[in-house]
Amino acid sequence: MKLGAALARAAFFAVLMVIAGGLVLTGTRDGDAPDDSDLRALPVAPPDFANAQLTLTSAAALLVRDTQDSRWPALASGEAWDDALVPHALTANEAALRAFERAARQPTFQSSGAETAEELVAWIDLARLQGVRAISLARAGEPPAAVAAAVADLRVARLVAGDARGTQLVREVAEAMADASWRATHEVLRHVALGVSDAHGFAGELAAARADATGVRSQLVAAYRDFAGADAPAADLPPAALSPALRWLSTALPARHRIQPNNTLALYAERARARIAAADESCAADDTTPLFTPSLRSVVAANSEGRSRIDSSSALDDVRRSACRWNTRIEALRAALAVQQFERERSALPPSLESLVPDHLPEPPRDWFGDGALRLDRGAREIVSFGAWDVHTDAGPREERFPLLPAPAAP
Repeated sequence: MKLGAALARAAFFAVLMVIAGGLVLTGTRDGDAPDDSDLRALPVAPPDFANAQLTLTSAAALLVRDTQDSRWPALASGEAWDDALVPHALTANEAALRAFERAARQPTFQSSGAETAEELVAWIDLARLQGVRAISLARAGEPPAAVAAAVADLRVARLVAGDARGTQLVREVAEAMADASWRATHEVLRHVALGVSDAHGFAGELAAARADATGVRSQLVAAYRDFAGADAPAADLPPAALSPALRWLSTALPARHRIQPNNTLALYAERARARIAAADESCAADDTTPLFTPSLRSVVAANSEGRSRIDSSSALDDVRRSACRWNTRIEALRAALAVQQFERERSALPPSLESLVPDHLPEPPRDWFGDGALRLDRGAREIVSFGAWDVHTDAGPREERFPLLPAPAAP
């Protein structure tokens, strides 16, 4: 009996060894280098004249910081206005603001990776200063110049947010700049009386700041190019997410089984093409199904480390979500302008955003994080987006709210 049991166990382990050996042998060949010419269509770096990052760096160097103090956030948002501080601050930073506006007219932002924390903070200060300038122009009765300054502010923040090479710190700065820009834009609109045609014209100006499909596709191509040019797809390191036992097993397998650069790039190219094809779609439809799961089956399968490397790269998803954030913000402000005009005409809020079509909006404002249009919360005087704005938590979709413009004053 004991001999029979021992033989059975030996036979069982022998079968396992044959199966494991077969899996290893069938997965040791790397594929041919993928044809990714379509994903390498852009130059490695934009020409200097097109790169807003270089202009912003020069603007940061021109910034006069002795005027910056604790009053600035409230000043930029319009919560507290200081008639004595504003002219001094704008005059002292005239050259910096001119450079800031030049950056708004440039088509790309490509970070060099050499930005310092001081430089990044300076960009936020510049965004706030530009917002103060826009508010000041609006208060002085110069609506076209005020609107142009507010749009420039949004464009700069969008450029930074769309950087395909951006580090997490750069992305956080972009979001801070966007928030400052958004507050300033709302404050400008408090002082600019817009008719229907003016509102549509301003919406057109804001639409020019949108990360359109061509721009998003270009950024996705750049994200693939960065991945393909890195050493990491061929790095001889076991996936960090594995348990010690699975990590030991992964290390014991032949390197040509674990790491297959060509197969890795082919998989990543497939994912990049899918993101590019979906550039016009809502982020609610994003497919973030992992290609790698830390299990015995995934480790024994071929190219486990390559697939793990792909799953650890969030650049493609970051580009798509950045575009969806900006598009939704633009749609929300476009809707707020239309609601303001409706309320001015009828002294009441519309029953819904859809009811603004076609007299005040050509189509319902799109929610890029949902499956339909943005919604109006009449009680809270807010426009609401329902979707996965916060993708770094497991809490599920959360709503994002945008305040309406103030109710028109009684005549």
